[in-house]
Amino acid sequence: MILSLCLNPSIDKSICLDQLIIGSTNRSCHEAQQPGGKGINCAGVLADLGHEVSVASFISPADEASIAAGLHSRGSRFSAVYVEQRLRVNLKLIDSSRGEVTEINAAGPQVGEKELAQMSDLVGEIAADCEWALLCGSMPPGCPDDYYRQLMGLIRQVSPSCRIALDVPGLPFRFGMQQRPDLVKPNLQELSFYLGYPVKTLDEAYLAAKKLRDEGAGSVIVSMGGMGALLSTHSLQAFAPALNVPIVSTVGAGDAMLSAYIAGLIEEKSESEAFRLAVGAAAARVAGKRYPGDEYVKRVQIQLRDDREGKIEAVK
Repeated sequence: MILSLCLNPSIDKSICLDQLIIGSTNRSCHEAQQPGGKGINCAGVLADLGHEVSVASFISPADEASIAAGLHSRGSRFSAVYVEQRLRVNLKLIDSSRGEVTEINAAGPQVGEKELAQMSDLVGEIAADCEWALLCGSMPPGCPDDYYRQLMGLIRQVSPSCRIALDVPGLPFRFGMQQRPDLVKPNLQELSFYLGYPVKTLDEAYLAAKKLRDEGAGSVIVSMGGMGALLSTHSLQAFAPALNVPIVSTVGAGDAMLSAYIAGLIEEKSESEAFRLAVGAAAARVAGKRYPGDEYVKRVQIQLRDDREGKIEAVK
C-alpha cells in the first residue's frame, strides 16, 4: 500500500488560449475541469501503473463524492477529514502559442486544531500498512508550517520501514528536511528558495542536490522543466534531457515523475531504469497522455555523471 497525502485538494479548471494577452480580453479555445492537487495526481499515476494507493485529504462532505469517484474509478482508496468550506478552484491558463501555463491557485479551506488532530490520526492509521508515504503539495490555511514534519515523525513511529517522499514548497520543505526524507523532488524554483540563491544550470543543480543529500535527503530528483531532470542518490548521478513532445499541459508533469520513479523502485527496477520511467511518465503527461507508454519511456536518454573523475557517460 502507498499513502498519497493531499491536504489541499482542488478543482483544476484549465482554459486553453491561442495566445494569452495580459491586460486584454482573451477567449478560450478549449476548457476542461478535473479534481487536482499533487497527492491526487500522484495517486492517479501510481494506480494506472498497477499499485494500490490510499489518499487522505481535508474535504467538505459536499465535495467528497466528486473527488472519491475519480479516485475509485482508477483503483485508489479515499479517506477524508471533513471541513466546512468547499474545495478551492485553481485556474490554469494555457498559452498554446508559447507552450506556457499560468497558474492561479486559491488558498483552500480553513482547518483548525480539531481537523489537524483528526488528520494526524488518519495518517497514522493508513501509514501503519504502507511501504511508501507521499507527502505532496501545499497545505490549507490553519496548518502550521511544520505540519508535514510532524506527520513524517508520526509515520516513522507507526511504520519504521515505510519510506517517505516529500514534494512540498517553501517553509514546509525546510521543516520536512529535518526528518531526513527518503526522497525529495524539488523543482528549480523550490530548490532556489531552500538554498537562498538561484539554481539555474545543470552543474548548479547537481551541487544543490548533493547539498540536500548531505543535509539528510536519501535521494533527490530535480525537475527542471524544459531542460529535463536529474537524479542524485548515494550510488548514482544521472541527468535526462526533456523529450521533445507536443505541449498540451505541463500541469502534473512533476507529480507523474515522482510517482513513476517510486513505482519503478517498488517494481525492483534499478535506480536508472526507474528514473527512465519517471522521465517518460512526465513527458507523457505534458503530451496529454495519462499512461507513460513505451513510446515515451524508450526515448529517454540518460547521462551518468561521475564527479570523482569528471566523466559523463551516455546510457541509451
